[in-house]
Amino acid sequence: MLNKEDVWGSSVTEFFDYADEKEQLLWSYFFEKIIETTPRSYKKQILPIIEKIGKNSFRKIIHNWLEIVILATPKTAFYQDESGLEHERNYLLEYPNETIFARLIRALPFVADQNSIDLLSELAIEAGKNRIAKIDKITGIASYKLSEQAIYALADIEKVTPISSLLSIQIQLQSLSLKKLIEKKLIQIAKKQKIEVIELLENYLPDYDLENGFLEGEIQSKLNPTKIYAYQIQVIENKVKLSWFDVNGKKLKTVPIALKREFPHKIEKLKNTAIEAQKTLTLQREHLEKAYLTQKKFNYSHWKKAYANHGLLGVIVENLIWQVNIDTQEGKKWKTVWSSFGRFVDIEKNPVEVKENDVIRVLHPVLLNKKELEYWQYFIKQKEIKQPFQQIYRNTFERKTDEEIDESKRFEGIILSQKKLRMFAKIQGWNYKWLTYPKMNRSFVTFQFDYKIDNSEKPQKLEIEFWVEALPSQPQKVKTSVVRLYKKAQPLSFEILDKVTFSELFRAIQRIVNISSLDITNN
Repeated sequence: MLNKEDVWGSSVTEFFDYADEKEQLLWSYFFEKIIETTPRSYKKQILPIIEKIGKNSFRKIIHNWLEIVILATPKTAFYQDESGLEHERNYLLEYPNETIFARLIRALPFVADQNSIDLLSELAIEAGKNRIAKIDKITGIASYKLSEQAIYALADIEKVTPISSLLSIQIQLQSLSLKKLIEKKLIQIAKKQKIEVIELLENYLPDYDLENGFLEGEIQSKLNPTKIYAYQIQVIENKVKLSWFDVNGKKLKTVPIALKREFPHKIEKLKNTAIEAQKTLTLQREHLEKAYLTQKKFNYSHWKKAYANHGLLGVIVENLIWQVNIDTQEGKKWKTVWSSFGRFVDIEKNPVEVKENDVIRVLHPVLLNKKELEYWQYFIKQKEIKQPFQQIYRNTFERKTDEEIDESKRFEGIILSQKKLRMFAKIQGWNYKWLTYPKMNRSFVTFQFDYKIDNSEKPQKLEIEFWVEALPSQPQKVKTSVVRLYKKAQPLSFEILDKVTFSELFRAIQRIVNISSLDITNN
């Protein structure tokens, strides 16, 4: 049944050679059943066999086999289809071992512990890695099947929460289909827990053992015990950095070569931890910026756990200005504050008490008056705070007070380079048709934007059209015209937009103009 020509097949053969008669019978029956049974029926068909084998014994054996397969060298088989075209198939285990092993690990969730999660995660990452053409001469994923089934197995674990591991795998893998599979599984888990996916992600985001954005440790050489090196993983100016120091505390430019040779796996793991932490930080920075644009409100108790007290994210929280909705003598009121070590201070440097059920949001500067804005800009500058995204010094746009002014014509009449405009639209994934006069004398850039109607919680999709007109004598140039708003092909008025969305919409238009404008010398 099993192919003995790979590391796992030979390991199973060796296991059967040393097993007693009862073990041989149980495991033979187990292998027969997992081949003919789908994972949906495992609880009824497979679990009773596992219980007879013994849960601890079963788990220990599967763990041993996982360790062997994780270290297996990727292989490639070449074959021809019916038309004679040659194809390649990447795999870790020979046929039919890979299929059998994939079925086998789907039974691990019944007896899973934290070590099971760690091993399944490692398999999902190693099997899901892209082969490097320069080294392997072959491209593609090492073993899509094993990576996919390891993800399924992780998602099936109920007693020990695998969510942090799934998030970590999603960050590390490059395969879009595997990333989407994890996303699908996270949605299913969130549905079971009766919470939103975003809340699930925030609750289980890995912190990589950092505290206040900092992790340190030492590695001592076994060959030369006097050689001790210290390492630090630290969030500095919203970036994760791995640094090395000698025994005297002197910072080293790179990892000592002797240490690399003696502890290659440990050094690689530290390096990957820093890289993964940076990816996580970048993703959450983008999430916070999106929350900033839509003015998403967080429950304070949730925000404290998911952001302020998070070992990785807590540092960037302190680099932003926030607003808390608190009780005052005049009722509930938004107060602008800075968060530092779990405490809030306002514009007058007074402490602000926030209750567990209060709500908090990232401040948008368009909501401040001139005096408040100038104070917080000075505050950020004085403390030399590098913000994770442009917050306090962000360009803002407010509605004109003159009722006769047409907001749609704010950027009308500006000459743009059509080549720059098309290139920028292409990079952003927006639509723009090149104007060829007289065939076409008008065109537009179209893109989507999240917006809220005042006091509504859920953002909706708004379609923006920024029109441009042809210049008959200058085919490489266009002149800006009006901005139009639509929702499901229905025109909308600028009046329905809240202050933040209004400002951000015109900031996006300004960016198009700035990037696509001709140099003054070319006008």
